[in-house]
Amino acid sequence: MYTGKKAVIFDLDGTLIDSLGIWHAVDVELVTRLGRPDLAGAPLSRLREEALIRHRAEENPYVGYCAELGEYCRSPLSGKAIHALRFRISRELLRTRVMLKPGAAEAVGAMHRAGLALAVATTTRKANVDIYRSTNEHIPQLLNFDCFQFILTSEDVTRIKPDPEVYLKALSRLGVTPAEALVFEDTLQGLEAAQAAGIDTVVIRDKWSEEDRETLKRRALRYCETWADVPLPQA
Repeated sequence: MYTGKKAVIFDLDGTLIDSLGIWHAVDVELVTRLGRPDLAGAPLSRLREEALIRHRAEENPYVGYCAELGEYCRSPLSGKAIHALRFRISRELLRTRVMLKPGAAEAVGAMHRAGLALAVATTTRKANVDIYRSTNEHIPQLLNFDCFQFILTSEDVTRIKPDPEVYLKALSRLGVTPAEALVFEDTLQGLEAAQAAGIDTVVIRDKWSEEDRETLKRRALRYCETWADVPLPQA
């Protein structure tokens, strides 16, 4: 798997860290504070997905979503005020609830010791990454972020995954060809982005991508249930 490889590029959310479900948890806490805990679950997921589609052309679709959420909850708060509350809740949950996936730190360390150049290419915001690497209660003491030569976030690209832009930028900064790199991902969008950049991709199972499981298994170089199933290079 590592033959001819000089660099490894990691996705972050859902791949190295167990975080993708956190945004649903944020919205569950939000509607609870707005007085409608009964919206938690499938009704809330549908409302979020449909509202974001309706407001996708706006500068910040989440403000429109929060405005609709306020109507459902009969809240006197504006969409902007609810969005600000959602932001405050998210900062707290990203700090206290997001954890590293078991075995991820050991895998990163082994690849670093083997002399591979390492980087992160994520479509999450830099502010979230800053929490993970500094104030999060679980991750910084386990994962050595100094192993990564750089971390690319959503602010570094104009088009997010499944567009390959973030992976093409990572290749350029690492100074390697697609054939000399290996990517670890967890979602179909991420797999498509990496493969569009011409990079072999290993998929780490994440429960939030179960509906794409068979497609991921078929298209990935390797599909691993956990990080413990990932073959590691020898130093």
